[in-house]
This record gives sequence, structure tokens and C-alpha cells, in this order.
Amino acid sequence: MFILGIFGIGKIYRLRRRYDRLRERTDRIGDKGKKVRLLKFLDEIEPTLVMLEEKDISRYEKRRMVHNIKSSLEQAKFMLQQHEDLQRQQYQQPQMQRR
Repeated sequence: MFILGIFGIGKIYRLRRRYDRLRERTDRIGDKGKKVRLLKFLDEIEPTLVMLEEKDISRYEKRRMVHNIKSSLEQAKFMLQQHEDLQRQQYQQPQMQRR
């Protein structure tokens, strides 16, 4: 991992891992409408991520692209957490009424 850090590849590798984890969590959503919306949002991020991985670009462009990807991933994570919180509340509400 140290060698990856020297060449600046480690940051891109971590972004790819975060993207993949969010994608896997999105695949587990049961509500098809929200799932499709989140998948479309994540699909917009992937071409930029692939470009970072495969092409040689300037540091300025790379830094700008990394910043855009990070903010988009945070937004997707927030949307996913909102959905999971709503599901958790809906699951706990009937249990509270039974008591």
C-alpha cells in the first residue's frame, strides 16, 4: 500500500472502494424507484472514476476530478442513509404499536 501512496494511486483506489461499497448497498434496496434513482446517480460518477484510473491527466485536473467524485459519493451516501433510516423507522413503528 505504501508504494501505491507514492504514485498517488492510493487515493483513487480508496475512491473506487467507496464507490463499490455504495453500489453494493444500493443493490440491496427493495424499493425499485429509489434503487433506480441511486443507481443512475452512481452511474454518472463511474466514467470520471474510470478516467482517473486509466488516463494520464494533470495534477490540477486530477485534483478537481477527485474533489467532484468525493462530493458526489458523499451525496449518494447521504441519500442511502436517509432511505435506510426511513426503512428502520417503518420497521420499528409497528413493533411499538404492538406493545
